[in-house]
Amino acid sequence: TEKFSAHADSAHNLYVSDTVRIVCFGKDGKYRPVANDVEPHHIVPNGTADSIVILRKADKQKLSKVAPDGCVSTILEAAQPLYGPDVCPNGDVVHHPSTSRLERRSSASGELVSSIEGGRGKVISFEANSYLTAGQDGHVYFSSKTCVYRWNNQERTVECIAGHPKASGRRDGFGTDARFTHLKRPVLARRFAYVRESDNRFCRIDLETFEVSSLQLRLPGGAEPAAVETYGVTPDGRTMFLIFTLPFRIFTAETTDALESTFCADMQRVDWSGTGGARTPVELVTGPDRRVFRADGRILEARSAYFRSLLSGGMREASDRSPVDLGEEVVAEALQALLHFLHTDHFEPASPPSRAWEMRDDEVLRL
Repeated sequence: TEKFSAHADSAHNLYVSDTVRIVCFGKDGKYRPVANDVEPHHIVPNGTADSIVILRKADKQKLSKVAPDGCVSTILEAAQPLYGPDVCPNGDVVHHPSTSRLERRSSASGELVSSIEGGRGKVISFEANSYLTAGQDGHVYFSSKTCVYRWNNQERTVECIAGHPKASGRRDGFGTDARFTHLKRPVLARRFAYVRESDNRFCRIDLETFEVSSLQLRLPGGAEPAAVETYGVTPDGRTMFLIFTLPFRIFTAETTDALESTFCADMQRVDWSGTGGARTPVELVTGPDRRVFRADGRILEARSAYFRSLLSGGMREASDRSPVDLGEEVVAEALQALLHFLHTDHFEPASPPSRAWEMRDDEVLRL
């Protein structure tokens, strides 16, 4: 079993426990003791909360919260073991008393709030073999062998969001097209779930599209993925902590995603001096009514591969300073929304012209 357990908070601090002591490691590499001589415990892994939650190791019946100053307070002490527990954003505690039953209890009273049955012969077939992890979206996530499941207690459903219960392997993909071998517990960030296989493949699951992608860990020389004892992910999903024990070392990795905004990086590449030859401004003509839009050519080239090719490639528009005709088939409102996104990184859907003309000024401003 893992001796060390960890939790990362939104300030990118890492809290590590060796079962009786909790130490905080900061971004600058310095560390400070948080709590000593705590009864033997494990830190409950949750990438969406800032608080440190620990589970008593001896009987798994007591769930406690540890404050940054080391003060320990009880969240819930149950008469039966709390297997794979976590604390929901509203304070409820979720756990699985058996692999085929999930429960949600009030931390204030300990009363059962909701539950669901699964397993062989049930309408919903699942086996909870890991910690349950409560997300900020109100759902509860857990892994079971070759699948990652999501429990929606409002609709009383448990659905497989990634992997296949009867097929294993190592394959990226969407939802049930992806393949895993044997999964350990998931760690949640706000947008992604991170899971680790027993053979040390790390994967990330997009919680909106359910796309599964393998993470390529580029570790320093001599460090092997098999030696990672445990890991944590910050709530914003930008930093992963990898903990090694022989010898004890902590590595950090910056995570990136193809869907992540590139606005800041794009703007840093803009030559604001104007010596680069980019057209400023650029006039774009579009639609059957030949509407004219004016935009900063430097921003268009930095933010869009299409405009970069159009304005600085070998096309006529790169040398001709006359307005660029995009054609009558390009809808003016769509182009306006695109230009707004390229300049501000905020997307505002275009309203149909007929609707806009019928609306008052204050209504248009609220769109």
